[in-house]
Amino acid sequence: MASNSAVPVLHAESLSRHFGPGAVLDRVSLCLLEGTLTLLTGRNGSGKTTLVNCLAGFDRSYSGRVYFGGESIDSAGPSKRARLGIVRTFQYPHLFDEFTVRDHLSLGRLASVPALSSYFQQQWQQTEIQSTPKGVEDLYARRGDELSFGEMKLVNTARAIATKPRVLLLDEPLASLDGERRAIVVNAILRIRDAGCSVLAVEHDLQDLLPIADAAFELTDGKMNDLRSK
Repeated sequence: MASNSAVPVLHAESLSRHFGPGAVLDRVSLCLLEGTLTLLTGRNGSGKTTLVNCLAGFDRSYSGRVYFGGESIDSAGPSKRARLGIVRTFQYPHLFDEFTVRDHLSLGRLASVPALSSYFQQQWQQTEIQSTPKGVEDLYARRGDELSFGEMKLVNTARAIATKPRVLLLDEPLASLDGERRAIVVNAILRIRDAGCSVLAVEHDLQDLLPIADAAFELTDGKMNDLRSK
C-alpha cells in the first residue's frame, strides 16, 4: 500500500561505510515511504545489517546523510531515533529470562511513554497490548527462558510492533521460522504496513514477502540493485 506522501519517512542518501580499505556500503540511497514494505536481500556479508545499523543509529561511522521526515538525524544515536519511531529488531531475539511474553510486550508498548509517567502510574504490567500479532496471545504467560527459538522470534517481532513504530527495520524476521509461525509474522508485517508503518525487511528467502512488497533491492558489492528492474 504505497503512500501518497511526497516526503519519505526515512531517507538515506549516498551512505558509505568502510571497514578497512573495503566499502561495505558504497553510496547507497534508499527511500522508505509511509505504508510501504521494502525488502532487502543479499549474500552474507553484503552489508544488509550494516545498513540497518546506520539507519537505526547504532553505527554512525558512515558518510552520507540520513533524514527522518525531511530532517537530518545523523547526529542522533539509537535511543533518540527510537523515540522518533525508528525501531529495529536483531537477528538473535534477546529476551529477559524471567519476564513473561506479556511483560515483554508491555515494555515495548510503554517504550514511547515518559519513564516517570509509567513509573508513577505503575502501568507497565497492566498495559493494554495493542496490535499484537494473532497467534502470540497464547504465549502471554510463558517466560522468556521457556520459549523455543521460533517462539522467541515471534515475540521479538511482536515487541517491536508493540512500540507503534513509524519505521520498522526487521533483520531476518523469518529466519528459522516455518509453517504457522512464519505465517504469523508475514501477516503481522502486512497488517502494520497497511496501518501506515514503513517497513524494511532484511531476508534471504523472499518467497513469502515478495508478492506483498512495494519495493525490493539486493545489496551486491556495496551497491543497491533494484530486483524489480531485473
